[in-house]
Amino acid sequence: MRNKLYPVLLIIGLALVIAIPVALTETKSVEKKSMLELERVLTGHTEGVFTVAYSPEGQTLASAGQDKTVKIWDMTSGYEIHSLEGHSGLVWSVAYSPDGSLVASGSDDGLIKLWDPITGEEVRTIDAPSAIWDVVFSPDGKRLASGNDNARASLWNVANGQEIQSLHEHRAQVFVVAFSPDGKMLASGAHDNKIVLWDLATYKVIRVLEGHTHLLFTLTFSPNGKTLASGSFDNTIRLWDATTGIRLNTLKGHTQWIRSVVYSPNGKIIASGAQDNTIRLWDAATGVELEKIVAHNHWVHALSFSPDGTHLASGSLDKTIKIWKVKY
Repeated sequence: MRNKLYPVLLIIGLALVIAIPVALTETKSVEKKSMLELERVLTGHTEGVFTVAYSPEGQTLASAGQDKTVKIWDMTSGYEIHSLEGHSGLVWSVAYSPDGSLVASGSDDGLIKLWDPITGEEVRTIDAPSAIWDVVFSPDGKRLASGNDNARASLWNVANGQEIQSLHEHRAQVFVVAFSPDGKMLASGAHDNKIVLWDLATYKVIRVLEGHTHLLFTLTFSPNGKTLASGSFDNTIRLWDATTGIRLNTLKGHTQWIRSVVYSPNGKIIASGAQDNTIRLWDAATGVELEKIVAHNHWVHALSFSPDGTHLASGSLDKTIKIWKVKY
């Protein structure tokens, strides 16, 4: 009897030895902790949030959207400091100047407004030739670039509000503009599915990047300026060599239109937000997806890293702004 039972017991024992590591592996994967931990929810906007931007020192956050207001938030307390009114249309973009002394807002009312974020006073209004989709300051703070509904990108003098140059190469609305970190180049993305790189010394086209199959809505340079990341309504993020224009990688995972792509300050992580209500984190070097969370109850329209990279702000059409602690 003992001899007959031995093979059976041996088989059972081997099965247990095999099963235990599998079970341990499965437990380990279940226990994997998220890289994003919700720290705070900011409420105050009465309609969807289109844009968020941390101040250079990280103490305040600007936001705007469908309710036509620009809000300034204290990031220590989470309290609203100012609600700035003056636009008569949707506000698609806000940006801080590099020294934090100004906040620019661009709206489909055709106006760019400059605000003092400390006092909440309007400093200047720029009457643009068409609706404004995006605004961004140059690294030296002397120029402001805008993406316009008239298929042009414009450069503006911050000191006097005068247009320096109108850049025309696109065939449709320019939804996004981005300065290279050294301020020598501007990238623009449009409804024609193309990215144009501009030489800001000559205002000439350096090259046109093609490959996306739907419109471009978000662009960002890596902190070292070597790579340009683009997000499109074709649901992909593409990484480009900013010098040669060669496509380096295509990041796939989002199932709906991509609204925002940002680099972490150390350049190691790319965060993206889309109409699938998710935020995804990607390894910037390999393109591997590191994290995916359903972050909001509606589209994730805007993202901004804090200057020290420890927090990520997300704005959504669910009317909220969420502040996430980033765990590297």
